[in-house]
Amino acid sequence: MRSPLNAIDRWFARANGGDASIHLELTLGGRLDHGRLRRATARAVADHPLATARLAGDAWVAPGPPVNLMGESEAGLPRARLEQINAPFELSAGRGVRVVHVEGAQDDRLLFVAHHALVDGAGLFTFAAGVAAAYSGRPRLAATAAPPRRTPAAGALEDLRALAHSRPATIAPEPDQDVSGSHGVLERRLHFARVDAPTTEDLAASLILAIAAWNEAHDRRDGRLAVLVAVNLRPLAARTDLFANFSLAVPVWLDEAERATTAGATSLVRRRLHHYGSRRVSGAVYDAVGGRSVLPPWFIVLAAQPAVLSHLGRAPDLAFAGIPVVDCWGTPSTPPPLGLSIATVLTPSGLHVGVRNRRAVLGDDAAARLTDQWLAGLDVIRGTPTA
Repeated sequence: MRSPLNAIDRWFARANGGDASIHLELTLGGRLDHGRLRRATARAVADHPLATARLAGDAWVAPGPPVNLMGESEAGLPRARLEQINAPFELSAGRGVRVVHVEGAQDDRLLFVAHHALVDGAGLFTFAAGVAAAYSGRPRLAATAAPPRRTPAAGALEDLRALAHSRPATIAPEPDQDVSGSHGVLERRLHFARVDAPTTEDLAASLILAIAAWNEAHDRRDGRLAVLVAVNLRPLAARTDLFANFSLAVPVWLDEAERATTAGATSLVRRRLHHYGSRRVSGAVYDAVGGRSVLPPWFIVLAAQPAVLSHLGRAPDLAFAGIPVVDCWGTPSTPPPLGLSIATVLTPSGLHVGVRNRRAVLGDDAAARLTDQWLAGLDVIRGTPTA
């Protein structure tokens, strides 16, 4: 199997370590047999050979070496988590995916870490579900049917260029927060036992309004705020079973006057996302940047928006031979220096939220308060309190 790289893939592949990793952590309601889990991981790799692909010149070549299932104690989890998320990947050696089995006193955990050039957020769930199916003796999950390739529509790119060339908004720092010389990445995980299912539009509208309120409280008024929303930008021929659904993001924005009411703002976000879909802007962006040797300057500016949101929808079946997954959490790769990177997923137990940002953007307390503002706004939009 050989999968050529394009400009988008090369952009992802240039990063490494914590700036390039995405991860998924599962907390199980019981204990797993390590040997059985090792065999299940091997079967999942056989079903998804791209997990072991190596970077050879300008293409991924699979299959590569087997994925090594690592063992860790519960006491060593915090250290192992940081090490695995931040350690460089040996892409040329086919080491783009890592799996760690953490054996607890009562409940085990599984940590899946991957380079974002090789696997996207939906693909990481696909691989984890493949391991769960193999462990349980279930057949391999059927591949999700990909929609046909979209044709670029006239004017779609002009919309994105115009937004990219407007002054990028940033998240206002705390006036008393000294971030000079601050390094590293902050992560926060949240779980809400919701009885409803928030949509991408709800999550994006609430996030824009929260950033606007945050900035105004810190004496900054931004005329336009945008959140990058993950969408499917890959044509059918360029998709794989591990990198198919969330290849890039499109901006959804609200001008200052459009943020006047929550209901109005949410309605506008819905219309703008529908506008992208109806004008097939996803295919236009992919065709405009995918075949280039370098990404165009307007696209780089576009990526400098204050937040990235990846809503993965409902997670696949992740039960391991009757042992349920009681919590799952993951985040995309570290965001651009200006903002937050957020991943959300729905399971039978509720909404799981992962938030990631550089310390140089927001400190621990500031990031927590901004996240709380976003989720409180989501309650207003949905009209359903969290439990």
